[in-house]
Parts: sequence; structure tokens; C-alpha cells
Amino acid sequence: PAARKMDDPRYGTVPSKDLPLVPISDTVKARVLAGEFRNGDTMIQGPFQTVQPVQMVDLELEPNGSVSFDVQSGLDTAMLYVYEGSLASVNDQEATDLQAGSIILMDATSAER
Repeated sequence: PAARKMDDPRYGTVPSKDLPLVPISDTVKARVLAGEFRNGDTMIQGPFQTVQPVQMVDLELEPNGSVSFDVQSGLDTAMLYVYEGSLASVNDQEATDLQAGSIILMDATSAER
């Protein structure tokens, strides 16, 4: 936002020990970088502080693993980046050619998200 143009930048590093992988099922682990992520009854807050609200979660899935989670209220865009392996489906729709390096941009305000 223009009102924050002259704010001091916010960036930094976080030691990997402060970014633990949290098991969320037998086949999925999550590393919460920024924002909030609900794991059952537990809310996990990522250590990165941001000016604008974001939810940044690094998910590691075992072969044939699956995960479903809600994008935080008020966020309108979701991006999925496949950095290793491949995906068979996204939003319960068959995915083709979603190999490492693929980026998927989704409308987080859509009922189909």
C-alpha cells in the first residue's frame, strides 16, 4: 500500500530449528513459514513477520499422500509450487503435467478452492 511506501523493510532469516516439520497425518508434514495454519485443534503461527497478511506453508507429502486445508479468511489468492515430485490432483480434479517446477495460481475466494 502507498501509505507504507517509506516503512522500513521487513525481512530476515530464521534458523531451521525454528521451522520444524509438524506431522499433520501419516503421509503429510507441514512447515509453517508465515501466517496461521490449523492442525486439528492446534493453531500454528509461522515465525516470519509480514506487513500484509499471508499464509505460507511448506507441505511435504509422501507418495500417494493427500492434504486439505483452508486458506485464511481475507486472503484472495493461493499459489501452489511443486518443488519436487509431482501431483495427481488439485482441488479434487485430476492434474496433468504437474511436475517439479509447476506453479498453480488459484482464486482463494472461489467456492471451488
